[in-house]
Amino acid sequence: MSIEFKSNLRNPAAVTGEQRKAETAAKVRDVAEMYEKHFLRELTKSMRSTVPDGGLIKKNQGEQLFREQLDSEYVEKWGARGGIGLADMIEKQLIEKYGVQMGLRQGEAPARGPLQLNEKANYVGQVRSTPEGLNYHYSPQEGVGYRVPVTMPWQGKLLSVQSDQEGQHWMNFKYLSGHEGQFYLKGSLNSEFLQGPFPKDLSAGENLGYLSLENPSFQWKIR
Repeated sequence: MSIEFKSNLRNPAAVTGEQRKAETAAKVRDVAEMYEKHFLRELTKSMRSTVPDGGLIKKNQGEQLFREQLDSEYVEKWGARGGIGLADMIEKQLIEKYGVQMGLRQGEAPARGPLQLNEKANYVGQVRSTPEGLNYHYSPQEGVGYRVPVTMPWQGKLLSVQSDQEGQHWMNFKYLSGHEGQFYLKGSLNSEFLQGPFPKDLSAGENLGYLSLENPSFQWKIR
C-alpha cells in the first residue's frame, strides 16, 4: 500500500494572474480592516478614560485587563458586522494610490491630447496645483501660423458645452478613469459638439475643433 502526501504549498509558477490579484486584494482588505480595528480600539480606550471609576474600591490590574479584553472583543464583533466604513475608505485610497503597482487596476493610458505639443506647435505649458485639481495653461512662444487641433485626451463623455458670440468655449468632460475635466479655448468646435443631446461618448484622440489663429491659448482643468 502506498501513501500519497499532498503539500499545501503551491507552485508559484502555477498561480494564475487572477489568483494573484485576488490574494493581493484580500491582503489590502486585511490591512484596511486592521487599521479600522486599531482606530476603534483607541477610540474605545479614549472613551473609557473619560469615565471615572465608581465605588470605594479601586479596580485592580486584573479587572483592567479583563475590561481591555472585553473592549477588544467588542471591536472584533463591530468589525465583523461591517465596522464604521473606515476600512472601505482606507481600502479605496490604497487601491487608488498603489493599485497600479500591485496589479489591482490598470494605469491610465498616455493622454492623446488635448494638444499635440510638438516642435511645430512650439507651445509652452504651465501647471498650477489647486485644491480643486490641476490647471494646465498652454500658450505658443510665437505665432503658430496654422489652426491647432484640439483632441480628446482619454475616452469619456462630453457633459456640456457653453459658448459665446466671441468664439469662446467651455467644455466639461467625465473621463473613463473617473476624473473630470474642463477645456477653455477660443476657436471653432466641430458642429456636432455645439448642441445636444448630452452627454456624448468620445474616444481618445477624437478631434473636437481648432484653436483660433489670433488667440491660440488653451486651458485645461483636471480634478
